[in-house]
Amino acid sequence: NKVLWISGVCNKNAEFEFVTENLSDLQSISYNEIKSLWLKRRQSDIKTNLLILIDCVYGGVWVKKCNQEFDYKDFAIQSSSSNEEKAYDINNGPS
Repeated sequence: NKVLWISGVCNKNAEFEFVTENLSDLQSISYNEIKSLWLKRRQSDIKTNLLILIDCVYGGVWVKKCNQEFDYKDFAIQSSSSNEEKAYDINNGPS
């Protein structure tokens, strides 16, 4: 089994934004990109399950997309917030 943990900034288009190692290059990856990579995995990994844990604003967008368009027998997403909800920071409230 594989686990992907996402924490940071997610937008309502199901894109997660992150900064690369050199801290100067803003990148993003979308739900569709991760789904596509998962579907293209090696044949030897075909019986492997993927769990995505999302702790970010609007993370529920990924859950909603998964439920609407994907056969998720081996693919699951859990989010700390809904598709219309901001996640909460312990010290600062809604982010």
